[in-house]
Amino acid sequence: MRYADGQGGFSDALGGQGDGAHIEKLINAAAIEVANEAEKKPKLATLQAWIAANRAMLELEANSSSTRSIIIGTSFISLALIDGKFPTKSAAGAVNIPGVRTWVPPSKIRALGGHRHHWHLSLTAHP
Repeated sequence: MRYADGQGGFSDALGGQGDGAHIEKLINAAAIEVANEAEKKPKLATLQAWIAANRAMLELEANSSSTRSIIIGTSFISLALIDGKFPTKSAAGAVNIPGVRTWVPPSKIRALGGHRHHWHLSLTAHP
């Protein structure tokens, strides 16, 4: 499945197109706004919405009795979605993303390499 774009849909860019390149670009742009103490932070607001939308969607799917497991991406994906942090090499460094708390995802969710442009939803078999 594709990541939610944080704007109510699944656009290609923030859905994970290009191995998550647009998501990573958004995270880095938001880190620049934070590091520069910009008065207006539109990239940060977009990142906060992206994180909230994806956490809500993943939580909803994980809480379904028909869901066996969910695999999301590692690297900048899990840092933002689970830890609520910018990457170490970002302009802001490995600090908390303002307005985003650490998330304890349901036990059915785990991060695994190679899933920066999509996530997997494994369903249980019902006879």
